Amino acid sequence: MFNFIAVTLATVLIPTAPANTMLTENYSSMAAPTVYVRPSKIQTPNGSDVDIYYQDEGDLSEMDNHDALLSDYFTYADNNSYIFLKTRGSYTYNNFAYAFYMYWGGNIKCLITDINPFIEDKSFIEVSSPQPEDIIVYRTNNKPIHAGIIKSVLYEPANKDIGSNVIVESKWYPNGVFEHRGDLCPYMPKYHLLAGEPADNVVYYRRHEAHNFKVVAGSNNSTTHTSQCECGETKEESHNYNHYRRITGFKEGLMHEAYCVCGATKAERHTFATINIGTEPYTYCTKCKWSKLEAVIRPEKKEWEI
Repeated sequence: MFNFIAVTLATVLIPTAPANTMLTENYSSMAAPTVYVRPSKIQTPNGSDVDIYYQDEGDLSEMDNHDALLSDYFTYADNNSYIFLKTRGSYTYNNFAYAFYMYWGGNIKCLITDINPFIEDKSFIEVSSPQPEDIIVYRTNNKPIHAGIIKSVLYEPANKDIGSNVIVESKWYPNGVFEHRGDLCPYMPKYHLLAGEPADNVVYYRRHEAHNFKVVAGSNNSTTHTSQCECGETKEESHNYNHYRRITGFKEGLMHEAYCVCGATKAERHTFATINIGTEPYTYCTKCKWSKLEAVIRPEKKEWEI
């Protein structure tokens, strides 16, 4: 048997009357009554449980008109606006579900109100510089209030507002999925149209599917070094002496220096191979490529040998 939970308008961020009168009053008439949802769970990419809520579809008779009003509002509010509707509105899923679950192949339309499981198990890790397919999270007092998928990063920010350096695809609950410049959305102070406080900062998260360990500078000792993934996890690794450089001086023809990417070094003897270039033998080290031309001593041929 399902346990039903009442969700208030503030919980699901139903639009209230807009602060800016450029939107018609019809926009506020879309506010739905209190609805009831059925709780369930999904898993993050790394296997942690996430609470989700199923919600029945609401009255969509005015949804297309409201989506159009939103698009027109931002088009007229900014001379350099970038915004268009990709998918019509729906009460069955929200921005967190779209950005952290559905975009990545999740096939359940749902509401997600807590994204911490995705962050805490490092399914998505915070990054400082955004790139396409990162997630932008809008926050108020460090509390997430909205999220979207970054589609592209602008060469130069459109203005000094947060989010103005990226193009984002996000669900404006209960309205549709819009593609928009990051600062042109109802969650920003300049265009704040929804219940609650507007965003005061943004952070970026990147899908973390596998560790990508890189050597930590200065971590080497005689046998190992420390490598660290961008998620913060570390491991000790044995040196891998697969880089080579030549030694100058009297030992040049005998040895080269092998080194690991961490900076550890050791001297090694050349590994020589000989090939013929025309009629001359060419001898070189197969690792550091140091080479010299030298005669190859061959036994004299007998008269009857071809």
